Amino acid sequence: MNTITTLIPQYGELNRISKDWIVSHTFSFEKQKFIVDFYSEWSDIKAFEQAILELVLHTPPEPCTLLLKSLKKEVREYTRLYEAYSLPHDEVIMRVCNQYADSYKEAIKEEMEVVNRLRKPMNEANNRYDTIGYREHTPEEEKLAEREYERCKAEY
Repeated sequence: MNTITTLIPQYGELNRISKDWIVSHTFSFEKQKFIVDFYSEWSDIKAFEQAILELVLHTPPEPCTLLLKSLKKEVREYTRLYEAYSLPHDEVIMRVCNQYADSYKEAIKEEMEVVNRLRKPMNEANNRYDTIGYREHTPEEEKLAEREYERCKAEY
């Protein structure tokens, strides 16, 4: 029963997303993610059938009938929308996903600039600290190399 009680609202949300698409021909990445998650969870017909069987076998008749009618209503509504309208296709889905990814481009670019700026000093400090044991050095030089490495590491 618990599975069906989560499925019914999910179908309702799927229907709302579809109706929004029909009206505005746009939807968000979050809505696209919901659709993908819904289909990922329910694409296995056996899981769907098992949920219905569990409901029928372990729920008293009145709540069972009410839940099945509600599920039937949501499934029929989605089927009607799917058959009557052109719901989002791959091109639209790709556009939504690309727009979402593009929203992070500037932040990624800025982060890459910081990483690239700090990489060279970090590598140099690491190399100095790493190789100091292979040459003659004073304890002060070792401490200095370690401090420089730790400073660069913290910055990086």
